[in-house]
Amino acid sequence: DADTDTDTDTDTDTDTDTDPGMDLAIAGTYVDGVNRHEITDTLWTITITSPPYPPASVFDVTGYDNDTQMVVAQNEEDSGFGSLLWSRFDWAMEGSQLWVCHSTWNADTELDAIDTPAADSTSPASTGCRGTSAWTALVPTVH
Repeated sequence: DADTDTDTDTDTDTDTDTDPGMDLAIAGTYVDGVNRHEITDTLWTITITSPPYPPASVFDVTGYDNDTQMVVAQNEEDSGFGSLLWSRFDWAMEGSQLWVCHSTWNADTELDAIDTPAADSTSPASTGCRGTSAWTALVPTVH
């Protein structure tokens, strides 16, 4: 006796974290006045653009969520931030201006970085990054 039932299951994947084909929305190259930020789906590199030119800070992106505007990354060993600790970057758009907040750079685990409270994006030009400081404005560079 052959089974003739038809599967009508219509589940859809609602996960937005690094799904194939879902690129990081803010990927690109930017400057913040002092630093150059190169952001990809897998790396966030911050390079100081004025002397004495210390080594770049490199963060290995392990996850991101375009809906909640958050990136999680592990600090590379010589990043200038806690060696092999974890970072969380939050971002916000105000008009056409991209703002970022390095919400934590010293989380012990990836989960601790993810669980860091999101930065307050209600007024990124004045406060809300880690509670008291302004967010960083990023301006896209032209190649």
